[in-house]
Amino acid sequence: MHYLVLAMIIAVSVIDQLTASHILPKPCQFIPEALSALTVLYVVSVGSRQRFRNVRTAYWFAFGAILLVMLCGAIANDVAPGPIFAGIRYYMRAIPIFFLPAVYDFKDWQIRQQLRLLLLVGLIQFPFAWHQRLLVIRTDRFSGDSVIGTLLDSSVLSIYLICAVCVLTGLFLRQRVSALTYFVLFFYLLAATTINETKGTLILLPIGLLTVVLVGAARGRRLRSFMLTIALFVVFLVGFIPIYDYMERNNPYYTGIEQFFTSEKKVDQYLDTHAGVGAQREAGRIDAILVPLKRLSNDPVQLAFGLGIGNATHSSLGPQFIGAYFPLYSGFLVSSFSDFLLETGLFGTTLVFVLYWLIFRDSLTVARSDDSLTGWIAIGWAGVTALIVVATPYKAMHVYESLSFLFWYFSGLIAARRMRLAFAARQEQPLQPAVQTILAAAPARYQRGVARN
Repeated sequence: MHYLVLAMIIAVSVIDQLTASHILPKPCQFIPEALSALTVLYVVSVGSRQRFRNVRTAYWFAFGAILLVMLCGAIANDVAPGPIFAGIRYYMRAIPIFFLPAVYDFKDWQIRQQLRLLLLVGLIQFPFAWHQRLLVIRTDRFSGDSVIGTLLDSSVLSIYLICAVCVLTGLFLRQRVSALTYFVLFFYLLAATTINETKGTLILLPIGLLTVVLVGAARGRRLRSFMLTIALFVVFLVGFIPIYDYMERNNPYYTGIEQFFTSEKKVDQYLDTHAGVGAQREAGRIDAILVPLKRLSNDPVQLAFGLGIGNATHSSLGPQFIGAYFPLYSGFLVSSFSDFLLETGLFGTTLVFVLYWLIFRDSLTVARSDDSLTGWIAIGWAGVTALIVVATPYKAMHVYESLSFLFWYFSGLIAARRMRLAFAARQEQPLQPAVQTILAAAPARYQRGVARN
C-alpha cells in the first residue's frame, strides 16, 4: 500500500499536466480513479476482517448522512444516471484514500518517504511556474492564471504550497527541521505564489500559519512563536507586493495589491458582481452563495437536499454526463461551497463542515498526545484544515485531485492515529483480575450476612 500511495502522489501532482500537454495519452488522467478503485478493494477486504476498528463512529455517521442526502437529492430531482455518475466521481473518488490508513498501519519510514516525495513535488513548482510566467510575458499576455506549475490552476498551486508550508512549520515547531532549512524552504516554496497573481495567498497563508503556531507552539513560547510568525509573514508580504506589481506593470487592467484590499469598490466587484441566474460570466464569491441559496429557498426539498449530485455541474466525460441545471448555474460554480450548496443543499453542505470539524479535532488530539512523525504532521494539519475551511467558499477544490486526494489521505492518517493511540492507552490501564474482585467482595458479603443474623 505504501507504493500505491507514492503512485497516487505522482498521479495527482504531475499526470494531469502531462496529459494536458499531450505528453501522455488522455486516458492517463483516469489513473487516480484507478488507484482509488484498487484502494476500495483493499479497504473492503481488509477492513471487514478488522471491523474497521480504527475508524471513529462519528465518521461513519457523517459519511452515512452525506450519502443519504445525496440519495434523497437524486431521487427528489429525478437526476439522470449520467450526472449521478459524474457527481459520484467528483465527490467520492478520493474518499477511499481516507480509510486506507485505518486498515493499513503505515510506518514512520514510509510516511517519511511520502513527505519527501511531496516536498520534491513542491520544489519543482517554481521552475515550472517561472517558465510559464516567461511565456505569458513573451506572448504579450498579462494574466497569471496560466502560471499553474504542474497542478492545472494558479489558485490550486498556491493552496498546495501553503499547505506544504503549514506541515513544514509543524515539523519546525517540534525541532525536526533546522531553522536555516525551514526559512530557505519557506520562501522557496512560496516563491511561485508571488508570480501567479493569486491574491488569496495573503488571506490563506496567515490563517494556516497562525493556526499551526497556536496548536503546536509550547505553552511558554506561544507568544514568541506567534510574533515570529507575524514577522515572517510581513517579510513575505514585503517581497510579494513589489514582485506582484512588477509582473503586472504593463497590464492595462492592473490593480495594485494595496488598492485591491483598500478599495471598497474593487473588493465589492470581486465578491459581488450582481449576477443573476443564467449569467454566463463568473459570479462573485458572495453571489455564488446568495443567489443559489435564494433560488433553492423557493422549494424546501431543494433547499434541504439540493438539486442532486452532478445535476448542476459540467463533466468532461460527455454531454450525457452534464447536469440539467448546468446552463442555468454555470456562472455560479466558482467554489466548492457553491457546488455543495447547489447539489447537496443545506444538509449536505453542513455535513461537509462537520467532517472538517472532526478532522480538526483529531489533528488537535494527535498533535498534543503523540510524539511520532504523525503527531508532528498533525500540528501542521490543523492549519491545513483551517485553511481548507476558509478556502471552501473561495475555490472549487474538490474537482482538483491534487488537493482532494492528498487532503483525504493525510486526514485519514491522523484520524486512524487517534484511534490507535486510544487503544494503546486502554491497554496500558491496569485491569483488576476478576478473581481478586470476587475474593475482595466475599468477606464484605459474609460480614453483612453475619451482622443481619
